Parts: sequence; structure tokens; C-alpha cells
Amino acid sequence: MFLNFFFILKEILPVSITEFLTLLEALNKGLIKNMVEFYYISRSILCKNEHHFDIYDIAFANFFKDASIKFPEEIQQEIWDWLNKNITVLQLPAVLEELFPNMSLEKLEEEFRKLLREQNEEIKIFIYFLNYKGEIY
Repeated sequence: MFLNFFFILKEILPVSITEFLTLLEALNKGLIKNMVEFYYISRSILCKNEHHFDIYDIAFANFFKDASIKFPEEIQQEIWDWLNKNITVLQLPAVLEELFPNMSLEKLEEEFRKLLREQNEEIKIFIYFLNYKGEIY
């Protein structure tokens, strides 16, 4: 099975037999226990640089398309419950309270939006001059 994966990768990536044997050694030593670990360890061994990551990802997904990770139903439900929960922030986190003492959350949001509007205006002016003259002064 892994030999076929190696040959597919070999067609599209500069994968050496030494790297493949290193991956097999990791498998034999029990360092890889599931598909997620296999994905990350094999990618770190077989990809020589980050430019190959996308190509590797596509090859991995196509080769192992039938191997899917199944979450237990209770964990899956907990995740959905957490994602659907409404979040209300009643006070600033401690870090922000130290940076902005005596400022309410509403006042901080108002200041943030004001600053954002000012920056947007500055960016619009810069883009106008850049487009008008074609160069930066």
C-alpha cells in the first residue's frame, strides 16, 4: 500500500528512496499511530521544502480518500454545541484592562471603529495618489 503511495509521489515530487525508507522505519518503530500522525510525519520526511506541501496534500488526499477520521458522536455533538453557543463578553479580558484602564467594552469598540475609519481614509488617499501618479512620493 505504501509502495503505491511512494510511486505516486515520485511522479510529482522529488522523493528519494532514502526518504521513503525513513518513513517505513518510523512506521516499523511504532512512531506513527494514526492517519493524522502519518500525514504530518510523512509530509515532514518526504517534502524537501514548503513549496511541495500543496502538491503533497493533493496527492495524499487523492490516495487516501477513503480513509477518513471518525469522531465519536458525543465529541462531535460537543463541538457543534460549542460552535452554536452565543458568546457575550461582559467585560474586558485582564490583558486589555491593563492596557486600557477605566474604559468600558463599548467605549473601546467605539475607539477601535473610529481608528479603523481613519486608517481606511488614509489608505484611500494613498491608493488615489498611487493610481493617479503611478508612483509613490
